Amino acid sequence: MGQKRVYCLTDTMKSSSKTKIWVFRFLLAIGSPLIFFLLLELTLRLVGLGYPSNLLLPQENGTLGTNTKFAWRFFDPKIARIPDAISIAPIKPPNTKRIFVLGGSAAQGVPHSAYSFSRILESMLENAYPEQTFEIYNVAMTAINSHVVLPIARECAALDPDLFIIYMGNNEVVGPYGPGSVITPFQPNLFVIRLSAWVKATKTGQLLSTVIAKTGNDPTVPTHWTGMDIFVDKVVSSSDPRLESVYSHFQSNLRDIIDVGRKAGAQVLVSTVATNIKDSPPFSSQHSPSLSDSDLQQWQDAYDEATKQLQQGNDSEALALLEESQSIGPQHALLAYQKARSYEKLGQLTEARGAYIDARNWDGLRFRTDSTLNEQIRETVQEYSDERVALFDAERVFGGTADSTYSIAGYDDFFEHVHFTFNGSYKLAKGMFSQIPSVFPELSSNEEKAAPTLQSCAARLGWNSWGKIQQLDGILPLIDRPPFTYQLDHDQRIVALKSDLSQHQAAVNRDNGIGVLKNFSNALADRPEDPYLHQFLGELYYAMNRHDEAFEHINAMLRILSTSHDAFMQLAYIYFKSGKIRESLPYFQRAIELSPYYVQTQLDLSSALAHLKRFEEAERICERFIQLQPENPALQFGYGHVLLQAGKLDGAEERLLKAFTLDPSAFHLRAIVDPKLRAAGKQILSREFDNLYVESQLDRKTAYQQLVDHYFATKDISSVRFYNKLKTELEINEE
Repeated sequence: MGQKRVYCLTDTMKSSSKTKIWVFRFLLAIGSPLIFFLLLELTLRLVGLGYPSNLLLPQENGTLGTNTKFAWRFFDPKIARIPDAISIAPIKPPNTKRIFVLGGSAAQGVPHSAYSFSRILESMLENAYPEQTFEIYNVAMTAINSHVVLPIARECAALDPDLFIIYMGNNEVVGPYGPGSVITPFQPNLFVIRLSAWVKATKTGQLLSTVIAKTGNDPTVPTHWTGMDIFVDKVVSSSDPRLESVYSHFQSNLRDIIDVGRKAGAQVLVSTVATNIKDSPPFSSQHSPSLSDSDLQQWQDAYDEATKQLQQGNDSEALALLEESQSIGPQHALLAYQKARSYEKLGQLTEARGAYIDARNWDGLRFRTDSTLNEQIRETVQEYSDERVALFDAERVFGGTADSTYSIAGYDDFFEHVHFTFNGSYKLAKGMFSQIPSVFPELSSNEEKAAPTLQSCAARLGWNSWGKIQQLDGILPLIDRPPFTYQLDHDQRIVALKSDLSQHQAAVNRDNGIGVLKNFSNALADRPEDPYLHQFLGELYYAMNRHDEAFEHINAMLRILSTSHDAFMQLAYIYFKSGKIRESLPYFQRAIELSPYYVQTQLDLSSALAHLKRFEEAERICERFIQLQPENPALQFGYGHVLLQAGKLDGAEERLLKAFTLDPSAFHLRAIVDPKLRAAGKQILSREFDNLYVESQLDRKTAYQQLVDHYFATKDISSVRFYNKLKTELEINEE
């Protein structure tokens, strides 16, 4: 028989003691970092380091206002976009329907938020239901995707919402954490994405991010925001396996956003996303890597011949050749687009619609919501059986689905690939207006409410020639650079938009702005607290040199929207232009506090300081930002101009030459410095600028004429004669 082990009290106590030691060690291992984190977090908060991470912050007037640094959680601060200013009472007034619009730049209203679909919808609701008060807050932002919309929705849920309108999907690939993003690295794990966003909401996480950014010096991260061109190297083909993560994340985020709204007691209206499939050709087309050299050559031969047939108007012959190319190398976006155009010309609209959709889905630069994302929106809404979640199928209404019976939307509804014209915004708003009786049954009546007309909405919102100029001024710089310059027919589009711009400028100038001034004033009489109408009036009076009236309206805008970067900038300009330069400084400085990396504000402040002979301060501002953005022509010019005013001619020459090397065609800047260079005996430098410009132009004769016009405007008659002579000699040689 074996010996029995005898357990005594001493053994039990020893075992218990060991257990306690291990528990203590475990708690110490977990607790020490946690205590350190809490102490560090508290310390950082006490000393005021870091930035607020909420979208909405308490203001001195008791409202909640926009946090212009909100996007720093998700973007490098140097390229982060700022949300539109809003002001909202923490407690909802009685008899009020509070609506939040969530999404990216298309929902925001780019190129000008004053004419977003949410503003048109608000106008419709006010007109149709005068007994009911509506508050519509557009919290959409440029370049964000569903990963960013979710925390925004959570904040809005705490403000007693009645309705969430969700219009998102365009930025799922190129926005934060997407495979086509330059904003953050691609992250396939949703838990890691949300943990990262939470950590960056803490002061400790912000400190860590700052240290990593300063020590990492990642050359792939843009130094400043220039537009969609920063994404041009981020091609993501339709067969890229990373898209599965994108689709999965989007659907999970969409469900969570809907649930956030429902738990807050709100109705939720989710829209599919309309895109311009007809008039916006693909940005990037790729062949399959498996295509052999011989197949590729065969594909190219057939495609080239098809192109010749298209140019000759032989669409049937072209289609046969395009079909031949597609059988060799399928899923080429531009080929599909060319097929769609030929089908449409031949009256085969069903086939055209399908090919346009293919071209959008196969585009390698994925700035548009594809068919899979839109189908996920429909499927997700169908998961909710109650009436509190509704779908508006914008993609179908804009003719973007294979089964749509609507006409295929193009440039009538879109400025480019996704951003709406006023007509497109009206169409979207009208569709959502039709959902209101089902969203808010208590507002329904026996008589169906008709949507106000486009003309009625335009009058109420001040959509006139001045407003159209603001839209075109916003969209032209965006699309006159990559990836839009890669698109088929890009030059024709630019010419058409510039022609529209000239027509509207002529319309305003015809009566010296009196007509649009009256139009805005009438609209303001109906909507006296509309900040955008005050903004337009202020800017118009500013352009008319009526500074007192401009000041009155921009101040009214600032009273309504206390965190408006635009309002502070405009007030600074009014003071500056009226000769009160010292008074402009606090407004420039407040605008910089709101958006520290917005270069134009910094340049304008440095210019104001230079006018006050505070050259050292002005130079410090320029030097700091040039270190961040050495290839920014506006910065190089601004620094050169400051140095020129300070009498530092050698430094000015270096900076100005760099500026016009980077951007030879900046004639609006030439007019500022050429007279000063002439007065300083440095006219030869202007000749160097001229040579850079002429070399950059394809048509030398036109370039000489533009130089003649430029020097005539600056009263440099000798230079006018010089370039007139060169132009004449060129014309003689051509004959």
